[in-house]
Amino acid sequence: MPKLDGLEATRIIHSEFPHIRIIGLSMHGKEDKAARMIEAGASAYCTKDGSTEVLLSAIRGKVGGSFC
Repeated sequence: MPKLDGLEATRIIHSEFPHIRIIGLSMHGKEDKAARMIEAGASAYCTKDGSTEVLLSAIRGKVGGSFC
């Protein structure tokens, strides 16, 4: 994202709309990145190389506060 990274976007969205569930989706699979996204307000964090089923599970609300 050219002017705003996903972490900062998550913080802004979560502060303005705390009831919205956010799923972080990134090519970075490091657990520290996932932890920072969860701390910023994301409900889940998935990697782009993860399985479709795991992402769909997160979208359906079956994964909360986790790294997929």
